[in-house]
Amino acid sequence: MLFFNLNQFKFRYLFIFCSAIIIIAFFPLLAFGVRSGHDLPTHLSWFLSVRDIFSSGFSYPRWLSDQMDGMGAPTFYFYPPFSTFFSVLVDLLFLGKLPPDRVIGISAFFMSVLSAAAFFVWARNYTDKKIAILVSTFYAVAPYHLLCNFYTRAAIAEYAAYIWIPLIFCGILKVLTSDKKKWVLILALSVAGIFLTHLLTAMLVGPIAFVYSLLVAFSENKVSKLDPKKIFLLVFSSAIGIGMSALYFVPALSLFDQIDSSMLFQVAIEQTALFSEFSLANFAKFEMVLSLIVIIYLSFSIYCLIECKMSSARITKASGYFAVFWLLVAALATAAMAGKMMFLFQEPSPLRKIQFLWRILSVVEFSAITLFLVVISNLQSSAARSRIVLLGVLIFASFFLLQNFSSYKFIKKEKNDRTELFGKEMVKYRLSPTEYFPAGTTLSSEPGAIAHRLGAHLETAFIGQVESGDAKIITATRSGAKFLIKVDAREKSIVSIHQFYFPGWNAVDEKNTVLPVLPVTADKLVGFEVLPGVHQISIERTTTNAEAKGNWISIISFTLFILLAVYFTVQFQKKRKIA
Repeated sequence: MLFFNLNQFKFRYLFIFCSAIIIIAFFPLLAFGVRSGHDLPTHLSWFLSVRDIFSSGFSYPRWLSDQMDGMGAPTFYFYPPFSTFFSVLVDLLFLGKLPPDRVIGISAFFMSVLSAAAFFVWARNYTDKKIAILVSTFYAVAPYHLLCNFYTRAAIAEYAAYIWIPLIFCGILKVLTSDKKKWVLILALSVAGIFLTHLLTAMLVGPIAFVYSLLVAFSENKVSKLDPKKIFLLVFSSAIGIGMSALYFVPALSLFDQIDSSMLFQVAIEQTALFSEFSLANFAKFEMVLSLIVIIYLSFSIYCLIECKMSSARITKASGYFAVFWLLVAALATAAMAGKMMFLFQEPSPLRKIQFLWRILSVVEFSAITLFLVVISNLQSSAARSRIVLLGVLIFASFFLLQNFSSYKFIKKEKNDRTELFGKEMVKYRLSPTEYFPAGTTLSSEPGAIAHRLGAHLETAFIGQVESGDAKIITATRSGAKFLIKVDAREKSIVSIHQFYFPGWNAVDEKNTVLPVLPVTADKLVGFEVLPGVHQISIERTTTNAEAKGNWISIISFTLFILLAVYFTVQFQKKRKIA
């Protein structure tokens, strides 16, 4: 039988085979770098900005002063930092010798390898390492994960979030069912990781993880009475993980009204429902590809349970609960993507913010692959297992060929594509998307014309300018987000600098007197008021109250994490000495 033929292969040969599969899937990225994707110019622009700031010795640069052609953007107040910072670390690993597009391509490869390793750990709860590495390889190059999220959309943060999903569910399982305390720490890191990688994926995974933890607790309690300490450790670990990521999400949530967030929701979430225009005539359309992927996953999940029902030796009752759970997750998620559960996405639900219903496909993908593991690891019928494995292999092969056809087709025009990519206005002028403009700006919000929105500011960047009153700027210098302006004012005047307004700007004069900072001009530039006389004004970014709160929560949570790690280590050493 197909299922048992794996026994004739040594694990190291399967490892080499799976490594080759991943390398084949990523060869265009490894050889030539990234070339296309809906959000690629944006991520490339951010990478360039963060890399420059890191090279100056700064850490966690929330404000990118060189964005918007030098007018600045609060990008990493709102966008999770992990994926961009990861690419900068990869750049450091290669000593800055690679072009940015190749750095991002190699970063994506490493992220996929990490997601495969994470899923391998999760899969080992259900099966031996040979099956686990094969299924983990599929997870690493699964169609929504790689083809849609990376090659098509270049949604790098959502793509990177796949690293943490298996570790979160594995952490829940291990904390509640084993005595290995390391999983309390791994779960905390994984929860922090998904928040710092993609907040929207965390919002989708969170409710499912909560229900899963209840199911695990219920199942464990039926076998042997569940220790209440494990429930406490689960809650405590999750809370620490959320707390460690507070340095990101507290400012993001607190300052959301300071940017033009309406640009995030130009398309109503109801309009992103799948299957609304389902037609084979639209086969090549992105939404159609997503619909077909969902149908295949859900159909395969249902088939797995049908095989369980038909098999003369069914899976155990406990495993059956989990099989049904993962099928329900996939089915309900599919219904939600089809727009059949819109009450979940109405105000004041935070799920309203996910923008696109088809983002839930990450949940379907994880659920379907996990259901496959649950079923094949519990069925006693070798014939049923072989049929399920064979069908799984055919699905994988089809997906693999489809996305390789899509990713390899640009290789012949590699040089032209690279020139075109770096010539795009988003990269050339380091432009952040429209939602990072300050709230209330009169700059045009016409989609797809960011360079034109900045108008005369492009290529004519100034440092300081008198907006009102009788004054003259004597000297003006700039270093990143720090400005030094000498002003000779004959009367009370308003002076602006070439940066967008956002909370956190601080201005002081030569006497160290704090000056009020406010948005001035229709474009909402940073401005300050000067009194008559000659003044030396220093303007720079300082920590906002929201940042300070988030930082303190993270510091406290990280301290608790370290103390917990030390306590577990001491306890482990004591047990070893006794043994």
